[in-house]
Amino acid sequence: MLSKWIKGLMLVTAMSGLCPATQANTTGTDKPVPIPPAAIKVTPAKLPPADTSPAPVKSNGSLPTKSISAPETIEPLATKHTGLVRIGVVLPMRSTALGAAANAVYSGIQAGQEREPEGVLINVIETDGTALDAATAYAKASAQNDIIIGPLSRTELSAIASGEKILKPTIALAPADVASDAENGLPPKILAIGLSIEQQARQLAIGVSSYKTINKAFVISTSTAWQRRAANAFVAQWRKLGLEAELIDLQINDGYVSANSLVLLKKRLHTENPGLMFVALDAGQTAQLRLGVGTDVAVYGTSQLNHRPPSEGQMFERRNELDGTRLLDIPWQLQPDDPAVMTYPRLVVGADEQYSPDLSRLYALGIDAYRVAREIASNNHNFDLDGVTGKLAINFGEGPARFERTEQPAIYRDGLVVPVLGITQP
Repeated sequence: MLSKWIKGLMLVTAMSGLCPATQANTTGTDKPVPIPPAAIKVTPAKLPPADTSPAPVKSNGSLPTKSISAPETIEPLATKHTGLVRIGVVLPMRSTALGAAANAVYSGIQAGQEREPEGVLINVIETDGTALDAATAYAKASAQNDIIIGPLSRTELSAIASGEKILKPTIALAPADVASDAENGLPPKILAIGLSIEQQARQLAIGVSSYKTINKAFVISTSTAWQRRAANAFVAQWRKLGLEAELIDLQINDGYVSANSLVLLKKRLHTENPGLMFVALDAGQTAQLRLGVGTDVAVYGTSQLNHRPPSEGQMFERRNELDGTRLLDIPWQLQPDDPAVMTYPRLVVGADEQYSPDLSRLYALGIDAYRVAREIASNNHNFDLDGVTGKLAINFGEGPARFERTEQPAIYRDGLVVPVLGITQP
């Protein structure tokens, strides 16, 4: 009977991971780009989870469209004679692997500019996603602009950070590739604000550790790279807090969690009784785990557990097997009616296109990147933002840059993901 029951677990499907790509709204690789009058269309593309999202936008005619000369150097922001802040956007729009993500971010930048266009001119420099091309494009953007938004990937960021001296304020869209958000080791003029699975894991570990009755945690992962990163980040933070964590790998067979892995895990849960499980898994894998091992142990995870579009409610598939699972995600995905979120246009997905939560998150990242750039252009050095990707705390221009994002806790109830006030107790 047990073998038949376990086989039934294999019917639970995993997340598809398909991500629509947005169209590049550019007239050239390094020209000033006005906001287009039409809705942005998307087409399917593969994309890894958001660690590395489009909308209807209309022009109000207030964005300058004149060409800019390209001097080798420019004056400081406070003494510019043009009256315009020139923002150079360096994104891998010509990359096969990263093009969809780059266009999603750029669409978000456009949405941010549409809402606050005054005094800003955007200059787009496309790259092919390689380290060499990113470094070349960045040097060009630095010569022509006051502030840089980009690059997007960790590889590109590493190439830029280790190259020539960074002279212009740079809002990097990749997370700093380090074990701590506070000390990122980047040059002082680079502020890394990328969405980070590892940061979510650390935030969860800190939040749950406040409940003093919990000591031991099982940390569940597979061999997938992003899952290993999230798992290792949780383990490191949990142990840093003086608590006990054990990393457990699940085997995957033909895209499904191994039944044997679930049987062994269930036995260990019964005998060792950990206080919680942190799952560095996607929604489909976590559903299989919950069906296989039961619901006695509290489960916490990252935004990869939230696969649904915002505001779909009853129209979208419920995942009742995930009820009680806690997670973190950005307000853009959880709170479409929040004042900080609802002022921006949403992602447009055609009837024949598949919604991508990862591209949606990257679109939101573009919105916040534009807002951060505007604040820095106003010579704000230490400020907070109620962003669409979370509560942002930024210190920039006074020694090493510091950035912290606090994301929104949520829980599965009746098969739906709903936001909650804080990381709830098991």
